[in-house]
Amino acid sequence: MKSKISLKKQSIKYYEKALKEKASPSELLTVHNNLARLYYVLGNYNEVGIHLEKAGEMIDDNDPRCKKFQEDLDRINGHLQYITTKK
Repeated sequence: MKSKISLKKQSIKYYEKALKEKASPSELLTVHNNLARLYYVLGNYNEVGIHLEKAGEMIDDNDPRCKKFQEDLDRINGHLQYITTKK
């Protein structure tokens, strides 16, 4: 049985592949948001920042999921700020 970390790394490979496919901005936003969350869990904060920034550029205030994405972005950004100031 694969470990949780191994499954997360496999998920990252699939999401990275999805970024190379033709997709709508909404789909790309979802992929970047999910990648940021996976990298966050794995502790790769540099990649978290990259994908949060890309997701932030794509947020459309009219998208019904906008509030959820913004909450994710704010929560992860807040935690990253805490981590970097704590060092």
